[in-house]
Amino acid sequence: MPFRLPRRLPRPGRDTLLVAASCLVLSALLLPPLIRVLGGAFLAPSGELTGVWFASVIANPTYREGLLNAALYGLAVVPATLLPAFALAWVFDRHDFPLKKFFGAALLAPLILPPFVGALGLAQVFGRSGAFNALLVKLGLLAPDALGNDWFGEFRFPGMVAVAALGAYPLAFLQLRAGLAAVDPALDEAGACLGASPARRFLKITLPAVRPALLAAGVLAFIHAFTDLGVPLLFRYERITAVQIFDGLRDLGADATPYALIVLMLAVSVALHGAALLAFGDSAKAPPARASRSRTAKRLGAPAAFGLTAALSAFLALAMLPHASVVLMALAKDWYRTLLPARFTAGNLVEALSTPATSGAAANSLAYAAAATALATAAGLLVAWLCVRRRAPGAAVLDALAMAPLAVPGVVFAFGYLAASQPGRELAWLAPAGNPVALLILAYAVRKLPLLTRAASAALAVAPPAYEEASASAGAPPARTFRRITLPIVSAGLLAGAMPAFAGCLLEVSDSLVLAQKKEHFPLAKALYETAGQLGDGPFLACALAAWSMLALGALLWAGSRLGSRSLGALFGGD
Repeated sequence: MPFRLPRRLPRPGRDTLLVAASCLVLSALLLPPLIRVLGGAFLAPSGELTGVWFASVIANPTYREGLLNAALYGLAVVPATLLPAFALAWVFDRHDFPLKKFFGAALLAPLILPPFVGALGLAQVFGRSGAFNALLVKLGLLAPDALGNDWFGEFRFPGMVAVAALGAYPLAFLQLRAGLAAVDPALDEAGACLGASPARRFLKITLPAVRPALLAAGVLAFIHAFTDLGVPLLFRYERITAVQIFDGLRDLGADATPYALIVLMLAVSVALHGAALLAFGDSAKAPPARASRSRTAKRLGAPAAFGLTAALSAFLALAMLPHASVVLMALAKDWYRTLLPARFTAGNLVEALSTPATSGAAANSLAYAAAATALATAAGLLVAWLCVRRRAPGAAVLDALAMAPLAVPGVVFAFGYLAASQPGRELAWLAPAGNPVALLILAYAVRKLPLLTRAASAALAVAPPAYEEASASAGAPPARTFRRITLPIVSAGLLAGAMPAFAGCLLEVSDSLVLAQKKEHFPLAKALYETAGQLGDGPFLACALAAWSMLALGALLWAGSRLGSRSLGALFGGD
């Protein structure tokens, strides 16, 4: 018999009970992996407190080098992401030029392909026998019979930074564009009237106003790179913390050092988020409010507009290079020391959907993503309804729990869920007989819960409550009011959030690589990684699978924007 709240319990009491139950469920899903990670790092096999695993990290030069490389990777990605993102946001905020809407949408295209996947095609382009060396031969900069450089093999670190920055700049662009839109143009005009130079107005007015957005974008870029697993794995860059943790899975029973590495990674992420909140308060975690009036963009003359269009086209070509290389690899029969493949074929695309290993992974990811998105949508809507509509006691705690996954790197949760689901532990029921399907779905849902919570909260915030109040006045039960009134009103906003969440689940990297250990359970990301490492046609087949994934992701994001009557940028926090 299903559980029902007592009718005679007052409505505030029912709301409080719902909030408490929701907090309890979320805590039961969020805390076990974190507790297992902390326990593994601080407890000896006998159960006593110990610091031996941290001492092992400090004493081991390989681990010290991995932490240093991870920090340098994150620090290098921040300027590589923010500089182009800020320049683009400035141009779009201050100037009007031909094809502005087209470029505004096209510059977000990297969102449909994670850097982990784009690196597959770029490895061919910049390989020893790749297109870049063929271009150098055409330009006379390399002898035709010369062996050439394996650019990604010999310069792995810069290659990783470039790939990560190309994948991270779109979200930074959206955040900075929103930050610049909040700068009141009246302040800038007042400064100009007082004789302040453009540089002084930028330093004294614009930069302080946009600093919270810069900080938020920089913190997210650093944490994403610092905890990144997919790109270093594909670059075979082993001296970095995330890869060392991944490699430590093989010997976890005898050596708990990976737990200590995970805790250090978590501490850095939490410390950075905390520093951002202390420095700028709420402005560091939410887009700034709009200015009192919008800025009038300056119409560029023909020469300036032509130059800007050419520069944007060149940058867009660079940003789309991973996508183009993946598509070319997917269609290539042979690609050796030529600018373009010598022969084209559709066989790779057909084989990617007909080979049991790859087609099974695609079907698995679709099922996992659908279930996880449905679970995250239901949970996010409940949290948003209690926080926005009911304003129930304790709703702030519930909202904080729902948003907590933002502050925890994906590899931390993945490793924690793996530890908590071992036989005899609290989440073992999610992986019966080593089957990780339920665990993968839960992990995906937890990662996407903040996105769905914010989408549901935004939809409820703009939906007028008058219809629900009228339904309640007419004597309709709360459940019927919610089903017949509230849900239809917020459905468009929910769909707009659910589509990118579903797309993100399709190629979720950390959870897929860590939790899926058997081929029959592989999702797309794990299948891509395994296929790319196969000799012969493995890279071509992996790129074909990636091309299908890219097509699906693009269609889903476009459908989400259309269903929600919002732009692609709005789905990710832009305007």
